[in-house]
Amino acid sequence: MKFHHKKLLFGFLLTLLVSFALCILFEVGFFSNIQLSISDSLYGGRTPLNTIVIVAIDDKSIQEIGRWPWNRSVFAQTIDNLNGSEVIGIDVAFFEKSDETQDKALGESITNAGNVVLTMEYSSFENKDNQLYGKDKLLPLPEMRNATLAYVNVISDSDGIVRALNVNVIGDYRNFAYEIYKKYWNKTISFKDSRLLVNYVGKPHS
Repeated sequence: MKFHHKKLLFGFLLTLLVSFALCILFEVGFFSNIQLSISDSLYGGRTPLNTIVIVAIDDKSIQEIGRWPWNRSVFAQTIDNLNGSEVIGIDVAFFEKSDETQDKALGESITNAGNVVLTMEYSSFENKDNQLYGKDKLLPLPEMRNATLAYVNVISDSDGIVRALNVNVIGDYRNFAYEIYKKYWNKTISFKDSRLLVNYVGKPHS
């Protein structure tokens, strides 16, 4: 009988010890990559929207147009060619001057289109009262600021994969994807969370 009680006690203490060890491992993020991989399997497999077209900067286009970075006249012409679009989001930074004539041409194309979202970046942040504030910023050249400007700062998870957008940065500008959404649907959204999970339709280049 005593042996039985000792066995039960040993089993209870072992279970308690293992549970405690697992709690510690979860707390320090030991299983975080496994958790992230499991959560990845819950997303994707959807049909892409046919209202979204990606004009890619890839190997094929670089072979046809020439090596990167391209002249800004290429972007100006592209915007002119997309004149039937509801909104044009350009995820390329135009923070530095290039040829003055080409910078001006790109600015004119942006102004004429009236529906372009360009990227800016917050280069520093301040955490105050559990709120994230964007401070110093990098902006496109003045000629191009007739576009809607939006931040493209992202924070990757511990395994280097970006699974969410940070939509809680307080400052003069909003998230890039949000501004495109707002322009297309002509409505705003309020976010309950600081991170908006991205439901990727599939693997890269889907």
